Amino acid sequence: MEFFSLFAIVFAVQIIRAKVNYADVNVQITRQEKKYQHQKATNKVLHAKVAQLNDKSYVEKNYSRSLLLH
Repeated sequence: MEFFSLFAIVFAVQIIRAKVNYADVNVQITRQEKKYQHQKATNKVLHAKVAQLNDKSYVEKNYSRSLLLH
């Protein structure tokens, strides 16, 4: 009977540890997804800025504005 109790306790502890680990992994996944979405948005903004900088008329317009401001 003691052997069965010990086996049940060890098994229960392993199940509890697995559930805790599973919850930790889910939290990490959620954080990484949030971080990924933020990085994706930043990347989109940066791509738009690069496209503007590659547009000659945009650069000329801003350069002429900066000359007028000084």
